Amino acid sequence: MKLTLLEEEDNLIDSAVKLCVFEFFHRTVLGNTSIYKEEFFLRRLHGLLADFIILHPTKVRELRRAADDTARTIQAYTQEGLEPPANLQYHFESFLCSVGRLHEQDPLGLQLSLDFWPRSTLTDPRHGTAAHILSTAHILGSSDGRGALWRFVRQCGWGDSPHPLPPALFVPYLLMLKGLSSSPRAAAQCFAFLRQQSLQPSPVLIPEGRDATALSGMGPVPSSPISWDHFFRSLHRYLCNLRVELPPAADTVYGQRTAGGAGLPIISRGITPLELEGLHAVLALLTTIAEQDESSRLALAENPSWRAVQSLLGLVTCPVPIPLKARLLLALAALATTSPSSESKKESVVTTLVWHHLEASQILITVPTTSCYQPRGVQTELEEVESRNEEYPLTIAMLHLLDTLTGPVGTPSTSTVPPLLGMGTRNPGMEPYLQYIISSVFLPFGTRSYRNPEDKWLVCRLCLRLFLKFLRQYKPSSEDFAKRFVEVREANASGAGTGLVTTTSLSPPPGFMLMIHLHSKSELLRLILSIIDEVGSYLDDGDSRTSESKRERRLMEGCALGCLRVLRRALILQPRFTSLLSATSEDPVLLTGLDRLLLAANPRSGKHDHLLNIARYLYTSIMYLTP
Repeated sequence: MKLTLLEEEDNLIDSAVKLCVFEFFHRTVLGNTSIYKEEFFLRRLHGLLADFIILHPTKVRELRRAADDTARTIQAYTQEGLEPPANLQYHFESFLCSVGRLHEQDPLGLQLSLDFWPRSTLTDPRHGTAAHILSTAHILGSSDGRGALWRFVRQCGWGDSPHPLPPALFVPYLLMLKGLSSSPRAAAQCFAFLRQQSLQPSPVLIPEGRDATALSGMGPVPSSPISWDHFFRSLHRYLCNLRVELPPAADTVYGQRTAGGAGLPIISRGITPLELEGLHAVLALLTTIAEQDESSRLALAENPSWRAVQSLLGLVTCPVPIPLKARLLLALAALATTSPSSESKKESVVTTLVWHHLEASQILITVPTTSCYQPRGVQTELEEVESRNEEYPLTIAMLHLLDTLTGPVGTPSTSTVPPLLGMGTRNPGMEPYLQYIISSVFLPFGTRSYRNPEDKWLVCRLCLRLFLKFLRQYKPSSEDFAKRFVEVREANASGAGTGLVTTTSLSPPPGFMLMIHLHSKSELLRLILSIIDEVGSYLDDGDSRTSESKRERRLMEGCALGCLRVLRRALILQPRFTSLLSATSEDPVLLTGLDRLLLAANPRSGKHDHLLNIARYLYTSIMYLTP
């Protein structure tokens, strides 16, 4: 009997699925970065995925049921302590990841991910353009089409059983949501969706075998595992369990180690690989939404029941893997982001809150200790763990966090650092953080080994970005050259009386300390001039360009540009800085001056060629130089 057209189409789809079409689409097609530069490719691929969801809902449900069967098989084998079969299929997982990866990057600003969310009351400027109508079924403005895509987002996380989402689908589903939150409006829709999910009745998928007392006093348990309530309760539960467990010797912990009752150590259960993968997906989704939408960012940071800042920083102090700590710091940086155009004071309040919790957590040691137990911080992680592994995710994340906390990118003259940061435990100021950036990260960066050469120049560029920001925020003042003191009034134990008044000296601003380094024969200035010379020699050598990746070349050029901008800003500040220095009568500092140091001999060549190295950038063709 001759097959009908519909039967032939179904057989064709089944054959394509069996041949792993979604795996090929996710890894090969979407792995080609050139498609994200062409509007036609993006719209056409978007239309293909949308057509499959709208025209073939039965096939989507079949894929979901097959994924449920695979998840049950994996769970059964895992409970028996066996490896799952190697012939299991993951078609639905690949389809979810494909939807997310296609919409994750939006360099052209098409905002195609909005098609998967309910129509907003705001006018969509994309509607009415003929260029968007590239498929027969998916037409923007069609209530049926958009409704089907929105139902897919809501229902693909739910199966035929009462359980909403098997653990094997948790990460792919969150990766899809992350990709569909690639614009401010889409991020706001995703935030509202996850908040509304708390009202959906379903079992709670919290890992078994945890301490039941960890949730005491936390109120009712959330109803849906795909909700903000469940995410933050899970983070808090991990924090409560990991804080009271003794970590193994191979793990790193910042806080003091504790023991169980009767002097017996508590055995650390840690985090399973599946839970670790889920935490990475949750934090990636949180970071994307917080970076894209200001109102969602404030709601995430200010909700008193979620305690996002405290939970994220608390987990960084626990014995968790280095990549997870880096992901936690990046999520924290996203929550502390300050919009340059925003006039709201709430964002500055969140930034101040993060500063105080960062200071209290001591993940970057700012308070010297005489204890026999040396607390571990990001400095120790850098020297003992990351340098050995030749990978630096935690250091890069810490630099991103400091960049976010020191002021918005668009308005570099505005500082968001509390003026009395660290008051009560040390001399207030940014000095420990600047010393970490200079001494622990920037000066040794060229002598460390890197598994990925791009990390070397990324670390350098982030440090230079902070140096330039500090110099732009700095306005020389006569007070910087004299010791400044502030009075601190301590309350009595009984709470009565005026209390004891102590005097504490203030650390100078970071811009002042950088000016001292740049106008003297310091290692900082020597390294900056060395970077200018090294990158200039690399750009002059045309044959070497083929051995470096395009991104590495751009990072190297960005480092050279950062060095030139730092020197330029220091030269602009030099006249007023030196005049104030000569007018001070308290222990004047003898500085050579940057203008004279640029005429000194270059240790690399033995010649007076610093200005020549700078001048050759004028005739060197730099195609991808970016700030």
